Amino acid sequence: MKVMQIIGGIDPLGGGPGISLLLLNKYLNKKGINSIIFTTNSGYFKNLEVPLKKITDYKNTKVIFYPYPEGNLFKNFFPKLYYSGIFAQELFKGIKENIKKFDLVHIHGIFSFIEINVSILSQKYNKHYIISPRGSLSLELVKRKSRYLKMIYLKLIRKRIFESSSGIHVLTEYEQEEVAKFKFNLKNIYVVPNGIKLSEFDSANEEIFKIFPFLKNKKYILFLSRINWKKGLDILIPAFYEISKIYKDIYLLIAGPDNEGYGEKIKKLIKNYGIEDKVIFTGPLYGKEKISAFKNAEIFVLPSYSENFGLAALEAMACGKPCVISNKVGIYKDVEKYNAGIIVETNSRSLYNGIQILLKDENLKRKISENAKKIVKNEYDIEKVAEKMIKVYEDILRK
Repeated sequence: MKVMQIIGGIDPLGGGPGISLLLLNKYLNKKGINSIIFTTNSGYFKNLEVPLKKITDYKNTKVIFYPYPEGNLFKNFFPKLYYSGIFAQELFKGIKENIKKFDLVHIHGIFSFIEINVSILSQKYNKHYIISPRGSLSLELVKRKSRYLKMIYLKLIRKRIFESSSGIHVLTEYEQEEVAKFKFNLKNIYVVPNGIKLSEFDSANEEIFKIFPFLKNKKYILFLSRINWKKGLDILIPAFYEISKIYKDIYLLIAGPDNEGYGEKIKKLIKNYGIEDKVIFTGPLYGKEKISAFKNAEIFVLPSYSENFGLAALEAMACGKPCVISNKVGIYKDVEKYNAGIIVETNSRSLYNGIQILLKDENLKRKISENAKKIVKNEYDIEKVAEKMIKVYEDILRK
């Protein structure tokens, strides 16, 4: 089986979709699927320095990068749209030249010109295609960000593309429920989560202290994700303020890229609460430093308003950390089922109570940590996830 994977960009600063696709693609190939990622060399701030227009071994998997124009003013003002592939003419050409060689096309993302053109090409050449919205089909999120424009776009343009696809791939049951709210007439909806490689989280213990030595022997609550309005930082700060009044020796570590300048708003909020000396911004953390940050945290928090999956929470659980996540984080139902974390509502009082429950009860923390490792092993091991995705591909081709 030959599968063409298509995504606008895979720069780690773009968030989880690119990272999780690279890992999935690696294990699909390990299991005998000839799967190749077609993407651009576009990065959030500068283009990636990679070989172009040929199969490349990138992050231990097969990727073909196509050149993306540099120096466009649009990039400075709308990096997210630019990164999604709005100017990816070379990628379109590459896909058109190669699409006939593949049995199946897997499109990752929906609000980009790449996906529109590829779905049209797939229909033209009679190729099965499956779409992964990657959290973009959330009715609440669409309404909050640009209600009328995106709703019109979805109803007039994307509706036919979804309904003509061989299936929609979602990461969680929560995302499946969100997709159902749009009332598209879809052929199939497949639920396959992101996966992680468990062995990567066995090592790394002291690396975070090499970067931030003043953290040594200090307790901290960890938030690790993009610094973005939808991540719930505006409710985390007041919740932590209340926590800091009771626990004088605890800090809040905020780790992640600030690609859109939202961090300045949060820093003002921190100043208003007078807790500047208790909150530490680390910037993005990768590799062993990130794993070390997880392992040395007291608790991991992700109080998002909308999160189709929650990869960072999954990584925290792989490190055996108890998590406090909102009921808007895609994996919350599994976390609830396994008693592997505390589920809260998206307000500061509920978040404060959730953090307090864990800080007050060491036995509960220990039990939740054990359950966290179980859920990752049973549900999110990349070996099992790759096998599930292969079954999806086989089902589509069989039908």
